[in-house]
Amino acid sequence: MKIKLFGIGAMVVLMLLSSPALAAKGIHLGLGAGIAFPVMNGDAIQDIKPQPGPAAEINAGYGFTEQIYAGLYYGMAAGWASEDWDENAQWGTGYLGLLGKYSLLKKSDYTPYLELGLHNSVFSTTGENHVFVSDGAIGVLAGGGVDFFLGTRKRIMLSADLSYRSAQHSRGVVDLDPGPTVDVDFNADTDVVLLLFKLGYVWRPRPLPGY
Repeated sequence: MKIKLFGIGAMVVLMLLSSPALAAKGIHLGLGAGIAFPVMNGDAIQDIKPQPGPAAEINAGYGFTEQIYAGLYYGMAAGWASEDWDENAQWGTGYLGLLGKYSLLKKSDYTPYLELGLHNSVFSTTGENHVFVSDGAIGVLAGGGVDFFLGTRKRIMLSADLSYRSAQHSRGVVDLDPGPTVDVDFNADTDVVLLLFKLGYVWRPRPLPGY
């Protein structure tokens, strides 16, 4: 019985993965906004204690087929730090990278997807008497979500996206006020979980049949 159920489940998964997505071939432009949840580690991070905060992102790319997309993403996230460390301190992170996306199946006018990306990330903090900026680090994005296609020609795209962004930094620069600018060790993982809601537009070389 277990073997039979496993076989049925495997067949369903294969059918879903092979199903055509609602055609997203063409040029994609999009904006996103949401919230960032810090999942950071390191000696310096333990003092900073980053809190959740707002996030924003822009995307531009091309759907090469109905299921395969590649493009650029640029975004930032920020939030308050611990008042015990510095009562006016904030943290921030910015990133620019390359993203690949695979749409899983067609289900009416919405399409689940998986995504994977590589980006250059910079972490920073600002406070009462300092500004800190880390070195750039290569980070990884892994996530997924759902695209909703709207409009008479299905060119407007609303998306709900959940992703994990990781980056590991080793050094940084602190500008003290008053005081000097100092190179410091900053061995920290500045990972964040991002929940974004995106609005996009797909320009297709050919209209969808029936639209």
